[in-house]
Amino acid sequence: MKNLVCFAITIAVVLTGCKKDKDTAVIPALSVSNSSLDFSARGETLSFDVRSNVDWTLTGFESLAWINVSPVSDSNNATVTVWADVNSSPQSRSTELTLTGKGVSPVKVSIVQQGMDQMKITSFSPLAAGFGSTLTIKGEKFAETPGGNIVKLNGVTAEVLSANLIEINVSVPKDVYCSGFIEVSSGGATVVSETRFTYMLTCTVSTVAGNGTRGFVDGASASAQFNNPFGIAVDASGNLYVADNGNQCIRKISSEGIVSTLAGNGVAGFADGAGAEAQFANPTGVAVDATGNVYVADRDNNCIRKISPSGTVSTFAGNGTAGFADGMSDASQFDNPFGMAFDASGNLLVTDINNHRIRKIDPAGTVKVLAGSGERDYVDANGTSASFNFPFEITVDASNNAYVTDVNNHCIRKISPTGDVSTLAGSGIAGFADGMGEEAQFRFPKGVAVDAVGNVYVADESNNGIRHINSKGLVTTIIDRTSGFADGAGDVARFNRPYCMAVDHKGIIYVSDLENQRIRKIVAE
Repeated sequence: MKNLVCFAITIAVVLTGCKKDKDTAVIPALSVSNSSLDFSARGETLSFDVRSNVDWTLTGFESLAWINVSPVSDSNNATVTVWADVNSSPQSRSTELTLTGKGVSPVKVSIVQQGMDQMKITSFSPLAAGFGSTLTIKGEKFAETPGGNIVKLNGVTAEVLSANLIEINVSVPKDVYCSGFIEVSSGGATVVSETRFTYMLTCTVSTVAGNGTRGFVDGASASAQFNNPFGIAVDASGNLYVADNGNQCIRKISSEGIVSTLAGNGVAGFADGAGAEAQFANPTGVAVDATGNVYVADRDNNCIRKISPSGTVSTFAGNGTAGFADGMSDASQFDNPFGMAFDASGNLLVTDINNHRIRKIDPAGTVKVLAGSGERDYVDANGTSASFNFPFEITVDASNNAYVTDVNNHCIRKISPTGDVSTLAGSGIAGFADGMGEEAQFRFPKGVAVDAVGNVYVADESNNGIRHINSKGLVTTIIDRTSGFADGAGDVARFNRPYCMAVDHKGIIYVSDLENQRIRKIVAE
C-alpha cells in the first residue's frame, strides 16, 4: 500500500510539470514593427507590421476622414497599410491607433501628418505671350516633378514642360483667348498670381476670294472680282455671302472657294424675282437664318430683302420710302439700313443708320425699336432712352447680347437681352489705343463679329487694323494698322480699309477688305 501511494504522487508531479510547460508555450504575443508613422502633407501611403498569435483589432481612426486603414483586424501576423489624404492646411494633424487583443496589453501606433508648406508664385515671364510660347513661373514649394503640378492660364490647362521646387515651365495653350491670372495647383493646394498674364492671339491672314482688281467676275477664288464688298455672312456649311455693293448684287463663295452670283444683275434698281431678275440699290448688310435664307439690307431702297435658298428674292420689311415707322413689314420704314444679325429667337436685328436706332424684326415681319432714341447722341441707358451716332454693323453672342459699332462715337456698344445699352470699349474720341474698356480708342470702327466664347472682333477701318476685345473688356490689336495688302502671320499681314466681318462656328474670322477688293480670312489662336 505504501508503494502505491508513492507512485500516485510521482504521477501527479509529472503531470503538473507537463501542464506548466504547455501554458508557457502559448503565452500570447502582440507587437508592431513601428509605433510611429510620420506622413508628409501630400497624399501618401505607409505601413507597419503587426506580430501576433491572438485575435487583434485596430481602433482610433473610425471618425477621421483623412486616413484609411486596412486591415483593421486579423488573427495572425499582418502588414497594415495606412493611406493619408493631402493636408492642404499649414497645420499638422495627428491621431493614435490602438491595437488590442484578448489577454494582452494594448499597443499604440502614433500617426502624424505634416502641414502643407505654403506654395507661392513670385513672378512669371514673359508677361504676354501667344500659343506655343514657353512661360516660366517662379515661386516656392512647387512639386518637383511636372506631373505634380497643374497650371492653368485663365482657366485653360497648360502642358507642364519641367518643374522643380522654385520654377515651372509651361507651354502656352490654345484657346486661352484673353488675359487672366495664373493658377498653380499641387498636392491639393492652389495659388494664384497677383499679376495678370496677357494672352496674345497669333493670327494668320489669307485671301478667300478676289484678285484685287475692281470688277464683276465669278469663278475660282483667285480669279474672281468684286466691286466694294460690304457686308459678309457665313452659313452652317461654311458658305459665305457678300453684299457686293458696287456690283449691286449678292455674291456667294462656296466652302470650296468658288464665287457665284446668288441674286442681282449688276444694275441698281428695285425688283423682286429669281436670281438675276432681282435688283438691289447699294446692298450693304447680309445675314443668314437657320434654314439658309439670306437677308439683305438694301440701303438705297430702304428695305430688307429676303433671298430663299433657291435664289428667289422678295421684300421682307420696309415700304421702300426713307423714313421711320414701326409696324408690319410693308408699313414699316427705314432710313439707310445697314448691319444685320439674328438673335437666338429668330429675330432679325438691323442697324438703321440715319434713324440712329437698332430695329428688331420678328419672324412674322413686325418691326419695332430695340434701342435708340433717334437723336444723334451718346447715351447709355435702356431701350429708347439710349442714343447712338451712326450705328453701323451688329452681331449677337451666344447669350443674346448684341454688339454695335457706333461709328461717329468711335466705340463699341453692347445691348443686353433686356435692352440695356452700355459701352463695351472706346472713349468716344477718335484715336488709336489699346487698353481696358474706355481706355481704348477706335477711329470710325465699322465691322464687328463675336465668336462662340464671347471674343469680340472689330474692323477698325480708319486705323486699318483688326482689334480684339476679350470677355473682360480688354482691347488689343491683332492685325497691325499699317495699310496695304499682305497675307501672312502676325505683323506681316496688311489690310486696306477692313470693313465688315463675320465669324464661323470654328472661330475663323472673315473680313471684307474694301480697298483691296477681296474677302480675307483670319485664323486666330
